[in-house]
Order: sequence, then structure tokens, then C-alpha cells
Amino acid sequence: MNKKIIFSVFLFAALIKTNAQTTGVSVKLSPLAKEPAWSTVNDVIGYDDSKFYLQRTGKSGYMIESYDNATLAMKLSKVVAPEVNGDDVYPNANYFLGGKILLLFTKNSKKEHTSTLYSQWVDNSTLALQGSPKQLASMPYQNMFHSGSYGFRISPDKNKLAVIKMPYTEKDANQNYEVTVFDETLGSLWTKNFTLPYADKLFSIEKFSVDNAGNFYVLGELFKDKPVSKKDGLPNYNYHLISYRNNGSEIKDYTLSLNDKFITDITFKIAGDGKIICGGFYSAKGSFSIIGTCFFSIDPETEQIITQGSKEF
Repeated sequence: MNKKIIFSVFLFAALIKTNAQTTGVSVKLSPLAKEPAWSTVNDVIGYDDSKFYLQRTGKSGYMIESYDNATLAMKLSKVVAPEVNGDDVYPNANYFLGGKILLLFTKNSKKEHTSTLYSQWVDNSTLALQGSPKQLASMPYQNMFHSGSYGFRISPDKNKLAVIKMPYTEKDANQNYEVTVFDETLGSLWTKNFTLPYADKLFSIEKFSVDNAGNFYVLGELFKDKPVSKKDGLPNYNYHLISYRNNGSEIKDYTLSLNDKFITDITFKIAGDGKIICGGFYSAKGSFSIIGTCFFSIDPETEQIITQGSKEF
């Protein structure tokens, strides 16, 4: 029963994406679908004019499935098993980039002490891998305890992909990371190395994002002296939003604060006009009990917080 419910949730998400109109949302329910045993739908990859695509993991391995937009019936299910020089790899993520399915995967080599990120296209019709794996990034790898990680973000229009390479950092060092933004054909638009101006143990990254123009953003919590949320009953951190615009050449660090209120959680989106819209919840100082919502809007052209406020429930 639980698997049927989870599957229905993913189908509903795909329906919302597929059938959303400017005047509202039209929802069509499919016949009840029974999941294969020992399998789980992990992601709604995307959709085109005729089909939407899901990613499933099960006994057979890493699978991609296509469903008909009109009937909601499954069209095809295929195990996808990429290789690099005959070696198995670890699938990281799948995205719908430029109207095509893109698979991202890594190969960790203990012999060469490297972790290498690859990409490979998947044919929308046959769900078969296309071409050869393309190397996107590489970084040192010692073992699972001393290794970095990769992050990925897709732009709202699904035409930009940001790959974030975060090497292993000692806890007292400042976090260093490399960002590469690709276009819809996986052509590199820009690459830059950044070092956060804060010690890794004092800055907790909450979210990365890339907008339709290829600008990159980082949201995180900056703790004042040690990584605890409260000290003497008062907030011990502020949220910071760091923007990297114009191919990463323009960097701006915004502090998001409500003075006498305690922001418990916050996120952000890039509006159609390019402004950064932040929204979240707050509590009274000395408490984690949420009592209202808060908001900020930022004009990245003027680098000013143009509106901010809060509203109690």
C-alpha cells in the first residue's frame, strides 16, 4: 500500500508539470499502478510533448521509465548501466536538460586517487544510452572518509546545468569549491574556483542554485563562534546568500537578518525579472516555536535588499 501511495505522489507531480496551464491546473488520474516488487521510484526526471520520465531503482538496477502524457500508461522501462572503460560507475543524478535526458555518474579510483564525474545522454524514445561518457570534472579521492563531493543544479528553464565540485576540506579550513556552468548541449559557459570567506565548520551550506542566465547562488548559515543554533538563548547564526554573477566575476554576500527575530528556516527562488525572492519562517528570540513568516527581495543589479518584512500567524 505504501509503495502505491508513493508512486501516486510521483505521478501526481509529473501531472502537475505536464498539465499546468496559465489559467490553472488540470489533473487526470491514471488507473492504479502496482509497483514491481523491491523497487522504488526516486525521481521525476522531466517531460516532453508526448511523455514524462521517471527514475526507478530495484533489483534489476538503475532504471528509467517513460509514460504517455495522455493515457498515463507506461510506455517503456529500461535498465541503464553506464560504464567507463569497462568499469562500473555510480549513478549520481539525472536531469532533463535542453529537452533530453542526461545521466550523471562518478567513477572513484583508489589506484589513481581520483573521483571523476561523467555525463551521458539517454535517448528519449528508446531510453538507451547515447554516445560515449563525457568527463565533466575530476578531484582527488583517498577513501570514503577523506573524499569530496559533487553537487548539481538545473536552471528553471532546464537549459543550464551547474556542477559544483567540493573537495575534502579540513574542518578548520575555509571551504573551497569549483563551479562550472554548462549550456543545454553541455558546452562549458564558465568555470571558477571560489573560497568561502568563512571556516568550513562555521558555515553550513543549505542550498545551491543557478538561474536562467547562468548566475550562481549559495545560501547558508554562518555561525558566530561555534556551530550551535543558540547561545545564551539567542540566535548564534545569520543566513547569508552569496551571488556569483556575470560568469562568476561579480560576487556579493547578503546577510539575511530580522534583528530581534530568529529566522528558523529560509529558502529562495529567482523571479522572472531576475530579482532574488527569499521566504521563510521565524520565531521569537530564545525559542524555536515558529510564529510567522518572513521575506526578502534582492535586486542583484543594484546589489540592494529592496524589501524585507515579517508577518505573524
